[in-house]
Formats: sequence, C-alpha cells, structure tokens
Amino acid sequence: MNICIIYTTFPDLESAKKASEELFNERLIACCNLFPATISMYVWDNELKVNNEVIMISKSTHDNFTDIERIILDNHPYDTPCIIEIPVSTGYMPFAQWITASVAQAHI
Repeated sequence: MNICIIYTTFPDLESAKKASEELFNERLIACCNLFPATISMYVWDNELKVNNEVIMISKSTHDNFTDIERIILDNHPYDTPCIIEIPVSTGYMPFAQWITASVAQAHI
C-alpha cells in the first residue's frame, strides 16, 4: 500500500486552509481534515510554550511527500513546522484506491 497520512500543525485556520487549497490545486492530496481547536505544548528556546494551533491531517501517497512538504514549507509561517509522513500499512481497500486515483494526476 503506497498511501500515507501527512500530519502538520499551523498557527491558525487561514494558513492551514491556504496550504491545503494549494495542495488540492496541485492534486497532491485526496482529502484533509482540519482540527482548529488544538492546544499544543512544547519546549522552544528552553521555554515551555502553550499555543492554539490547527492540526491538518492529509491523505495522499508516499510518492507525493516531497512535493507536499515543499508546498507546506512555502505556505507555512513557522521556521520549523511539524511535517510528518505516517505510512499506512493496511486499510479499507476502496478508500486506499480512491486516494491513489485522486492524486494520480498530480500537476507538479
């Protein structure tokens, strides 16, 4: 199975929507979910940070990850954004086939 999940966080809904729209325009993702009410806690510059963030979970194929990463970086306000590819080893085959077909004609 060549599909994957890409997990990313953004500081606000507007930047998450902008990145996801470009990913859709390039046919690099089949779908995404935006979770706007997330509280993130992390250490940055030796200080505990607590911020509101938006989680974006995108479905695509491993073959598209490099282009997805580039577009997210081009549209992300953070210097070091969270961009993680999670391989999918198994799943409902009709859904996996839909993802693969949806991104088969990527414009990049």
